[in-house]
Amino acid sequence: MTGTGQLMSPSEHKIWRQFIENRCGIDFGETRLQYLCRRLSERMRALNITGFHRYYTYLNFNAEKEQEWPKLLELLVVGETSFFRHEGSFLALRNLVIPGLIARKQQTGSQGLTMWSAGCSTGQEAYSMTMTALDLIDPQKIQVETLGTDINTTVLEKARTGKYSPLAIRSLPAAYRKKYLTELRQDRETIYQVNQSVRDGVQFGHHNLKTIEHNLVPGQDVIFCQNALIYFTAEFRPVVVQALCQCLNPGGFLFLAPGEIVGFKLPGIQSVKAEDSLVFQRL
Repeated sequence: MTGTGQLMSPSEHKIWRQFIENRCGIDFGETRLQYLCRRLSERMRALNITGFHRYYTYLNFNAEKEQEWPKLLELLVVGETSFFRHEGSFLALRNLVIPGLIARKQQTGSQGLTMWSAGCSTGQEAYSMTMTALDLIDPQKIQVETLGTDINTTVLEKARTGKYSPLAIRSLPAAYRKKYLTELRQDRETIYQVNQSVRDGVQFGHHNLKTIEHNLVPGQDVIFCQNALIYFTAEFRPVVVQALCQCLNPGGFLFLAPGEIVGFKLPGIQSVKAEDSLVFQRL
């Protein structure tokens, strides 16, 4: 097969599927075969390579292989994201989770609220979490610290700038837009940048959820991991979720996308009743 609008053979698919899963943990099974072929073909055209097997050889043995892999990875994990992407989760965060955490921290004298956006892409989720918290918290009493991580270093660079197009902020409520964004002119175009007061509370870094069992990010009060588990096999998803639960502080909350995992049970972890959301709490 040439790889130009065609599907790869079963043997090629097996090789590519194992190669990518070994490199980053992402699973491209039968249901995602066409997507995989399109992404591989895009890089093959850029390199003027014909044949999936030839591109596989290039990625494994060419002198430029380490420069090529990040370019392919960026295509494989490109994900649509937006501010306040899943409304149900952010309503639960605002109305249920953060008020409870504030009350608990005031009782214990704790002065920090820690949150993690795992699989943050270009940063909108991490900033949305921070905006939600800042709307409810007195920064003089409780400091908000949010971590955004992703396997894709290119999207992390964009996330750090906090700059977005008018299209990218379309889902941001007007009140948040007015309070937390600044309109700028760049290259004769209008863009919006997240205000420094929000960016100061958000850090971005590289993290691969495939290795989370050995690279825990402990001490979190809130974790959002939404639309990231779909990249892993059904067998590995509970492993990731269990490790994420280990990263929670006692009383902390884990948000997943509804439908990402079914029937998950773990000692010391309870499901939280919240409309149109999938939330777990560490007891």
